[in-house]
Amino acid sequence: MGKREKKTKGKIRMSRVLIWTVVIVFTAIAVGLLLSLLPKDDMDIDALLNETLLIETEAP
Repeated sequence: MGKREKKTKGKIRMSRVLIWTVVIVFTAIAVGLLLSLLPKDDMDIDALLNETLLIETEAP
């Protein structure tokens, strides 16, 4: 293995590390954005969901 082969393998290894770093960073950003877009707890909606609704199917 000569100097040229070592330099080439080193460049390939560094480029792989750089690519994986970029992939991990973009994945983390995407997950963060998705989590920030999730709806927050809303007290009004929770109160409506907990109420019992009386539904009549026939006219009195």
